[in-house]
Amino acid sequence: MDTMANQLEVIKTSDFTLASTLLCLGFDILGIDKTNLKRVIFYYKRTSDLEVAIQDFRGDRVKVNPKDFVYAQREIKEQIYTDI
Repeated sequence: MDTMANQLEVIKTSDFTLASTLLCLGFDILGIDKTNLKRVIFYYKRTSDLEVAIQDFRGDRVKVNPKDFVYAQREIKEQIYTDI
């Protein structure tokens, strides 16, 4: 998933907290690279809304429901550890 064309179309992160927050905000994970389970990489379709959400996250301007956040973490962990 790391070809030059794909890099322009996707955003990737290994930040689990960011991935959980983005899921709470309605952004779907395109894929998960589980090659190294100590540092998985999450892939998202690049959009201007996603880029704004990431900037807001980094600037501490995002508010999510705590229960939704915990649910998102569980959902992502399930995706990581399923089919290993």
